[in-house]
Amino acid sequence: MLAETDRQRLADLESTLDTLAELLGDYNDEFIDRQCAKYDDLFSEIDEDGNDLNRAQREAVVTNDIRNLVVAAAGTGKTLALTYRVAYLVAEGVDPNRIAALTFTRQAAREMELRLQNQFGIEQADVRTIHSFAYEIAQQTTEHQLDVADSQDLNNLIDDVIREAEDGQREQFLEHYTQFLFHYDHTHLEETDFDSRTEYVAERREESYETLAGETVASRAERVIADFLFTHDVTYQYEAVAAWTDSADDKGEYRPDFYLPEYDLYIEHWGLDENGEVAPWFSWSTDQYHEKLLWARKQFTDSDKTLVETYEFEYEAGRLEAALRHRLTHAGVELSRLDFAEFVDRAFEYNEKERDIKKSLASFVHNAKTFRIDASEVRVRLSPTNARQFHFGHCGALVLEAYNAYLDRAGLVDFDDMINDAIAAIRAEPESYRAQYDHLLVDEFQDVSKHQLELIRALTGDDDRQDTPRLFCVGDDWQSIYSFQGADVDQFISFEEYFGPAAETHLTENYRNPETVLEAGNDLIASNDHQISKTVRAATEHDCKPTLHVLDGYTQNAYERRVGEYAAELVEQRIEESANTEPGEAMVLCRYDSGAPFIDRVKAEFERRNIPYDGKDDHYRPEGMPDEYDPGFDPDAGVAVYSVHQAKGREAEQVIVVNVVSGMYGLPAEHRENSLVAPVQDLETATIEEERRLFYVALTRAKSKVHVLTRKGQWSPFIDEIRPYLTVTQSVASLDSGGDGESITAKVRLLWDDLHETQHQAGILEDKSGTIRFVSWDNESPPTVEEGSWYRFENIEVDEFNGDPQIQFGGESTATKLYSAEQTR
Repeated sequence: MLAETDRQRLADLESTLDTLAELLGDYNDEFIDRQCAKYDDLFSEIDEDGNDLNRAQREAVVTNDIRNLVVAAAGTGKTLALTYRVAYLVAEGVDPNRIAALTFTRQAAREMELRLQNQFGIEQADVRTIHSFAYEIAQQTTEHQLDVADSQDLNNLIDDVIREAEDGQREQFLEHYTQFLFHYDHTHLEETDFDSRTEYVAERREESYETLAGETVASRAERVIADFLFTHDVTYQYEAVAAWTDSADDKGEYRPDFYLPEYDLYIEHWGLDENGEVAPWFSWSTDQYHEKLLWARKQFTDSDKTLVETYEFEYEAGRLEAALRHRLTHAGVELSRLDFAEFVDRAFEYNEKERDIKKSLASFVHNAKTFRIDASEVRVRLSPTNARQFHFGHCGALVLEAYNAYLDRAGLVDFDDMINDAIAAIRAEPESYRAQYDHLLVDEFQDVSKHQLELIRALTGDDDRQDTPRLFCVGDDWQSIYSFQGADVDQFISFEEYFGPAAETHLTENYRNPETVLEAGNDLIASNDHQISKTVRAATEHDCKPTLHVLDGYTQNAYERRVGEYAAELVEQRIEESANTEPGEAMVLCRYDSGAPFIDRVKAEFERRNIPYDGKDDHYRPEGMPDEYDPGFDPDAGVAVYSVHQAKGREAEQVIVVNVVSGMYGLPAEHRENSLVAPVQDLETATIEEERRLFYVALTRAKSKVHVLTRKGQWSPFIDEIRPYLTVTQSVASLDSGGDGESITAKVRLLWDDLHETQHQAGILEDKSGTIRFVSWDNESPPTVEEGSWYRFENIEVDEFNGDPQIQFGGESTATKLYSAEQTR
């Protein structure tokens, strides 16, 4: 569209820009080389072992664009890069008072402060958490001292709201709270939750529904009807035979959905939408279903029986309970609703759920304030079609209003308010605040929430102006696991879209993990579409292959108990194998802490075995060790027992990840809590990619050995993604004939004396799941075992003898003794 002269001018300009870019690139490379050489002494022999910063770390430290992003994979020296960045800037002549370093936690801030003081004598740099930084800015905008709400204030308020509701003081909250509990275990599958409509239809066809009374009914709507009758003290029978109807060979027995014997009344729920059609997962066609409906209505018309009808479109519109109440009342049914105390006593394990519910309410409030969503907007976002989320959301909105009123009365601000107030202050006078600093460093940038990101952008701007603080952000998109707190991994991956052009350096040389763990992690994250591609490599040749332990042969309760025992056994074995091994060198991780049974099971088992542990809010020390309130107490002397989120930033020699299964409390998990908080989250949370990143974080806590515990038949898909890197050990009951190269941990229960002349040994192995025969042959030089001792068996074959599985030890098999016969007695 341009004229010839303009086209030529454009071509000349493009050529000039290419030349400038090439010259600038050459200059930057020369600048980095020059600065690395100039500060070689600073970057060399950085510890007592005489280690140096590697080339990538040095480049990250000296790169000095207006915007700088350091992509630092797990174990690659992120904290070193931050600390040496400050030391380098000070050595370059920057006033330490004009350097601000923002961290995610107080612990990280304190660690960085100590390093700067002890290694470099730097005490003036402003090292603090983002919240503390925001508080300082917000404080400058008011004449009086800002008082900050304690995190426990919100928890106490939630307790007060629930207690007052139970006492009759908050009727609106109690109504929604009771309805939420009523729907607590209800799932709400949406077609958008599945990759295809075919998968959605298949899941709906297979889904079953349990009522408050413990029955299984055929649909979500039938569950609502059953629970309505139960909570209104109406006796009913589900699908009782109506023997009074006409019999027909093609119909079989007629079983209306519900029969109310006290009133001789029947309820039929017809699965028809507003167009009179059945759902695609029905086994009947619409025509067949209509024929049944007309036949059934005729039975009631020809008799003196009463029929109350409800419809699926009423359920989908959230009107089913109201319609049912009206029609039953009109039919003379007395509805006497259970009060709250009776309801939770008769129908709900409230004591087991209350802690999780309160935690979800607190998360709801924090997210609402993070995304600046007020209570009125919350209510607009709720849909009655998802009853569980609808009633919880109304409870959350009421708590949000009560919490804000409490803050106003008490003259307090909370952490979320501080961030918002600081943003407003900077935007009102940007030049004033930007002039206070020359450099802004941000740690764990992948975990920065959206409104914290706004604070950083307000301070640094999103252009190339030279009068704003230079920005230096360090983090790893592969470890972004805090979306439920408002962190958006996209702000890290697409950094330049938020902040403008940036210099990007990568740290990929890992100093923590065994080589195979890193290879497994690389392959694991490769399945994520949304990431910064990189290959993390081990800095040393140290290696130790992760072990997968497959548990089987248990009921759910027995499985939960066995997970605790198994994890404790692995720790105990490692301690007993080496006199120099301390409990604090081990870590046990689970997807969840509160609400899941596994962390509590593990802790109980450690107490039983007198092994010290450290949890998020609790510690156990056996007799003879300084306890929490004793002089000399070491908070890291016990086995770390955490959720994966709590373990972020930590490491241990031995890491045990428990319950790596699909489903509730597993990896990936069903995100029931997140579905409750979704109305106040303006970004997608708890995705399959974030769940994968959680598993990656768990694996990369290990300095030497990783153990992954799963359940047969419920393997997490993440295990399949790293299967080539795992040594698999199974329970005795889970072994199938035909297996080669298997591993198990078992006790030699019995050795037979009457061996065939070709046999080396034969007998019975045992673990808690059962027993299995074994045999070994003289000509294969197999390992020798002793009766009564426990062993770790690897590279075994599973054959068949008289139709049952039988283990065979060969020349490649190994048997590592864990306990002697004397120790097991």
